[in-house]
Amino acid sequence: MLDAGHQASDCVHFEEEEGRPVRRQYTLKGIESDTINLMRAAAGQEGMKINSWVSMRLREAAMRALDEISTEKSKSNSDNSDSSSTISDLLFEMSKQRREFEDHVRRLEREIHELNSGQRVILTSILKLTT
Repeated sequence: MLDAGHQASDCVHFEEEEGRPVRRQYTLKGIESDTINLMRAAAGQEGMKINSWVSMRLREAAMRALDEISTEKSKSNSDNSDSSSTISDLLFEMSKQRREFEDHVRRLEREIHELNSGQRVILTSILKLTT
């Protein structure tokens, strides 16, 4: 996905089509090679492929940015009238619950990743014993 020798990187986007995920690739241009090296190191430390790591981190950053925008809008709307304060309070609470849910999902993803890594270690050890 990312190559320090190139100025672009491919990203994969998944969408549902007839109940199955569809894989679409995108290119990110102009990423500095130092940044790519840092991403590779971080992905490696988490035992992930760089494309999965980058996709997960970009998704997290985009969700945070959207939540911040939503929160700012709900705050500005609440300043306009008292009747909208109830709606903005609900939107703020929904945004908070969404962030909590996303944090929970991230923790589950990391736990699943750790389990998969452990299984790979066990499988590698078993294969070494049988050869």
